[in-house]
Amino acid sequence: MKLFILANPQAGSQGAQSLIQEVSDTYPQLVPTIFLTRGVDDEYSQIQAILAEFEPDQDALLILGGDGTLSKALTALPENIPFAYFPTGSGNDFARALAIKDIHQVMEALIEKRTTPITVLKSNFGVVVNSLDLGFAAQVIAYSEGSRTKRWLKTVGLGKLAYLLFGLRSLFGQSPLSVQVELDGEQMRLDRLFFLSLANNPYFGGGIMIWPDASPFQAQLHLVWFATGSLFYRITALLEMIFHRHKSSKIIQHCIAKEVTVIADEVIAIQIDGEVVEAREIVLNCQERRIYR
Repeated sequence: MKLFILANPQAGSQGAQSLIQEVSDTYPQLVPTIFLTRGVDDEYSQIQAILAEFEPDQDALLILGGDGTLSKALTALPENIPFAYFPTGSGNDFARALAIKDIHQVMEALIEKRTTPITVLKSNFGVVVNSLDLGFAAQVIAYSEGSRTKRWLKTVGLGKLAYLLFGLRSLFGQSPLSVQVELDGEQMRLDRLFFLSLANNPYFGGGIMIWPDASPFQAQLHLVWFATGSLFYRITALLEMIFHRHKSSKIIQHCIAKEVTVIADEVIAIQIDGEVVEAREIVLNCQERRIYR
């Protein structure tokens, strides 16, 4: 077996390099071949470089990085190739959902070729491993991208405080959005939304729960939303999410599907696993992958 490692050295607290060294020292028989991302969206070209040497029947792939690194890598990786993953990002919601905590457990599963089927979401933008969000969550990430405040807080170890600050800004300053939704062929109109999330993972934003029953082990897509309402209404809904009161909430709405198309009235910001794109139409369906676990 030849081990290929794709790592994002800039993710989170930049712990990928020390993990690479630990894996190399602990499992010298694997003789890892290392591929490091060098900039935004470099995961795509690095996976192509790996595939040029990769023998699917013999070799294995380990991905080190945050949720964004993983989703981009899986977008470029053929769905029939299993992968191992260990988080080095800041949010790490995918690892939280799958209880990935020990690199040695990951490596043991990889060496034994022990895989588990999971569901990710395939979109017209690529693979989604946690959630695709419109409205509030997308605006928070959009505000934070390129922010000097975020960069400064990250250097002093207070990176998550930036999201709180931008969350407050979005709470007061976000315009409502309206969308047409098709769920497994059925049409639904949602007007004046503050929050809309499409997920197969219970978490986003570093541990905030989207929906308690969402699971990467089920081939389901969860649609969660609530309207704009008053400031008190919005704060109440967000607090109900934070304190896991989704099912008892009279504000938070939810439904399940396997295929979803969302068409907004205008081009809007869309958050995908911590990254932001702009578009008007979203198409999502469930896709099976296999992870060493």
